[in-house]
Amino acid sequence: MSTQYTTQNSLLFNHHAMNTTFAIRFPTTLANTYELEAIAGNCFQEIDRLEDLLSRFREESEIAQINRLKTGEQLILHEDTYRILQQGFELYMLTQGIFNITIGAHTWTEEHKDKGDSYAINDKGAFSLDTERPIIYCIQEGRQLDLGGIGKGYALDQLKKILANLSIPSALLCAGNSTYLAIGEGQWDISLTGVQEQQKITLENMALSVSGTSIQGSHIVNPFAIEDCTYSSLNLWLTCNEASYADAFSTTCFLLNNEELKSFLEQNSNITSVFVEASESKQIMQIK
Repeated sequence: MSTQYTTQNSLLFNHHAMNTTFAIRFPTTLANTYELEAIAGNCFQEIDRLEDLLSRFREESEIAQINRLKTGEQLILHEDTYRILQQGFELYMLTQGIFNITIGAHTWTEEHKDKGDSYAINDKGAFSLDTERPIIYCIQEGRQLDLGGIGKGYALDQLKKILANLSIPSALLCAGNSTYLAIGEGQWDISLTGVQEQQKITLENMALSVSGTSIQGSHIVNPFAIEDCTYSSLNLWLTCNEASYADAFSTTCFLLNNEELKSFLEQNSNITSVFVEASESKQIMQIK
């Protein structure tokens, strides 16, 4: 039987990065065997390294360099940049274009940019990612990469690898209140907090991500319906094996209507569970 972990029998370490607070919880029993503070520090250094590499707000980051590429130019990428872009382009295909890392917050048409219209997506520009080598090509300038919808989950997935190499048997990794990753043995209680009620679930060796108005406001945009800011639910929680995919899938599912969501879940077996908070009743219900 798996051990149940709570705030009472775990140790917490926090670190601010990527515009949120990352947290790691270790079972208190591990303090007898591992230097947990040093291990947490190494994990947080890795998050800082990834932020320097992947944040579009860091002038020298590779994402910022990609966004400055002119038509016909190319850039040799770090392995992490290459890997997360591969995931982003794969998720574009898996979600039929709803999840799109190339429509960043600065990707507006010039006409709407002057008007401050944050929902005008530039339909020009294209990137191409080499399938054999870590190189990205700017086919036509105009697109902007933004990894905000996948970057935090990717960081948690990388911490999982670090902790696995150190033989850490169990931990709970968090990126703010939006993404969780339970690794190894043991069960971790997570509260799904809605507008009027809470529901507790148990996370074991699994990732959880939430998308909704209470987490991200009303700025989650469907690239195929940019003027429509109405959603079928208030919040949506989703679990799957990897945190980066949980992030992308929760955003995608939140943007779908009920019929579209049902069809999408039927086609994606790697999504293990889904909970929604209904807009009218404000009840949290499990739909998968």
